[in-house]
Amino acid sequence: MQQHCNLILNERGTLWLGDYESALNLEFLKSKGIRTVITVAAGLNLKYEGIVHHKIEILDIELTNISQYFQTANDWIERGFNIGGVLGSINLLQEVKFIAWQVSPDLQLQQLLI
Repeated sequence: MQQHCNLILNERGTLWLGDYESALNLEFLKSKGIRTVITVAAGLNLKYEGIVHHKIEILDIELTNISQYFQTANDWIERGFNIGGVLGSINLLQEVKFIAWQVSPDLQLQQLLI
C-alpha cells in the first residue's frame, strides 16, 4: 500500500505529515520509527501498543478553525520527539495551515491563505 505521507522536519526530530491511511498502517508506523500519532479527525481511535495517540476531535473540513489547537499539537510533537518519530494525520488544507504555523507561529494564518 502506498503511503500518502511526507517527511517535513528532521532537524529537531522526525515529523511526518500524512493521511488517514498512514495513521492506520501499523507496519508503516513501525518501519519509520513513529511512536506518536496526532490525528485531526472526529471518531478515529488508534490503539497500538507502543504508540501514543493524540486526537484533535474536530471535523477536518475547510471551515474548521484549527489554529486554536496549534500550540497543543506543537507540545505533543515536541514530547513525541523524545520517544521517536511523529506522524500528523490531517487533510491537505489543514496541513498547509500547520506547516505555515510551524515556519512562523507569529504570522496570521488568514493572511497566508488569501
